[in-house]
Amino acid sequence: EDYAFLIQAYIALYEVTFNEEWLRKANTWCNHTVENFHDSQDGYFHFSSRTAEQLIAKKKEIFDNVIPSSNSVMARNLYRLGILLDHEDWKQLATSMISKLSSIAESEPGYMSHWAILYAEIAKGMAEVVIVGNDAEKMRKELHSHYLPFVLTLGTITKSNLPLFEGRESKDNKTRIYVCFNKTCKLPVERVEDALHQLRS
Repeated sequence: EDYAFLIQAYIALYEVTFNEEWLRKANTWCNHTVENFHDSQDGYFHFSSRTAEQLIAKKKEIFDNVIPSSNSVMARNLYRLGILLDHEDWKQLATSMISKLSSIAESEPGYMSHWAILYAEIAKGMAEVVIVGNDAEKMRKELHSHYLPFVLTLGTITKSNLPLFEGRESKDNKTRIYVCFNKTCKLPVERVEDALHQLRS
């Protein structure tokens, strides 16, 4: 649970700061969580680490209550990091986790709300908005003033080694926004309102 919420916070911090150190931390702890908590037999995460004291029964937290379950938070983490870092195996794992619970999410939405959000994100598809240039932070603030539930935001002033920035460097004094779906981008634009139009069209 602690790792799941920590990773979620790091992903959110990256999106609002474009500081890649937060994304590196998210990647590190996600790898740690998969290695130490994941049950490869059923595809979900144990509540306690495999290195912790062995109990009679190992608990897995599946159902969302007032606080989302650790497994649903981890599944969304895997899906988002899978897109941001181009880890196809993490995206597949997240998809496998929700696919086994989709019927329960439909019949008992009150106990599966966070899972249902992930289901919607996968079904609709997440847009990748890449901002490159000196005004990246200014454009991020303007973009984030809008409600965009199916969008992941990335940005840099000059260049980045993240996979989604490949071929997208700042070569002049203009800041450009790339609206992409599954790594396929529309024509770059220089105004947030044009990017919003691309997201909605």
